[in-house]
Amino acid sequence: MEMPEFHVHSSAAYNMLEQFRIGFSLEVQSRVVKKVLAKADPNFLDFDKPLIPQMISKSFDKKYYLEQVHIARHLSRQAQLFGSPFWDRLTKTSWWVIPFIWFPISFYLASVACESLSRSAFVGIWVFGLFGWTLVEYVFHRFIFHIDGKLPNHQAALTLHFLLHGIHHLIPMDHDRLVMPPVLMALLCFGPWVLINGLLGMAIFAVLYSLEL
Repeated sequence: MEMPEFHVHSSAAYNMLEQFRIGFSLEVQSRVVKKVLAKADPNFLDFDKPLIPQMISKSFDKKYYLEQVHIARHLSRQAQLFGSPFWDRLTKTSWWVIPFIWFPISFYLASVACESLSRSAFVGIWVFGLFGWTLVEYVFHRFIFHIDGKLPNHQAALTLHFLLHGIHHLIPMDHDRLVMPPVLMALLCFGPWVLINGLLGMAIFAVLYSLEL
């Protein structure tokens, strides 16, 4: 596992090895695993309890939080984010929920735009929106979700970072938390929805949002 000519394994892989290993066949593996696992503090968060209340109540230093949240953990069960089953359910999204909810809305918005725009205008705005939203998605992920360096050293900011994106780094194998939950997506879309609709009109807004959704 430690031979770079074959494959360099991440700290997450070594943490998984610690959970599943029966024993060590090589002393060198033992040294490497212990060195990597020393960075994963078991007192960071208790995965047997809701995670968000712990994030709110604790007082992490930013450097410590960023170090720990980027060490992936493998869990044999799903983590609970909130104490309430109702709120926790809203953080889980199966893959089929995304097309089931957003495709009909996207098709409706596209049909609304077609009623007010010519075919060439619709195609032109659609192509512009395709590249524009791709750039927006990249900027959000690169400079907002990964704003680690400029993240305020305050527990509220760390909790927001954890809720929006840190959870994906900490437990990346949670299959129900791989995509943005529809409720959170609707809240994040509301501001741009009002802005684009007010500045560009309903038809152009409908084209752009049919792509974004």
